[in-house]
Amino acid sequence: MANNRKIETLGVSHLSTFIDKHELLQSYFDRNDKTPVWDGEIHVLKSPSEKKDEILGKVPVQIKTTRQKKDVLKSFSLDTRDLELYKSNGGVVLFVVWLNEDNGLRDIYYKSLPPLSIKNLLKKSKLKNKSTNKKKLSIEIFKLDEKKMYPMLVDFINNSQKQYSFINVESISVEDIPDDKTLKFYFYGQEKEEIFNYQEEHDLFIYYLDLL
Repeated sequence: MANNRKIETLGVSHLSTFIDKHELLQSYFDRNDKTPVWDGEIHVLKSPSEKKDEILGKVPVQIKTTRQKKDVLKSFSLDTRDLELYKSNGGVVLFVVWLNEDNGLRDIYYKSLPPLSIKNLLKKSKLKNKSTNKKKLSIEIFKLDEKKMYPMLVDFINNSQKQYSFINVESISVEDIPDDKTLKFYFYGQEKEEIFNYQEEHDLFIYYLDLL
């Protein structure tokens, strides 16, 4: 029976292989689990090149590996203290690598967690558990496939960069925004109708830019 460190190392190896098959993605993961909180990062490229100016951005990741005996995975728990750190440092993408009993790959799940997503999760958890100091928070996860991986990571970079500067500022409600102002939201997809598919796995953020 493999120990926990062995299982985690195998999970990182499976995920690294999956990601590095994409010509515009490069994984840089810690295989010895020595880094606190983060497990490495993914470099997202504009084109398949080794030049530094072709790097669109870097995505910090948290990698979890499990051999749970279930038909499907729906959620995974993270430490709320880790989530607080992620929130203050641009967010994180959670990957859950699901192995079978022989340590072969069953599936890979993910959840994109830019700063505002984490802030909302923590806020809801505190409201729901006022009488307890909950140390773990259940995160809904979704099955990852090759087609959605690159646009998901680009989407995370865009939202992370926008949200990082104002994550500690109190948000405003739509009712407080003047009627003559423009609101913008972003999602990835080839058609406008795909916004409904996007919302099944991602939070939709509305950005208000006050030029005054």
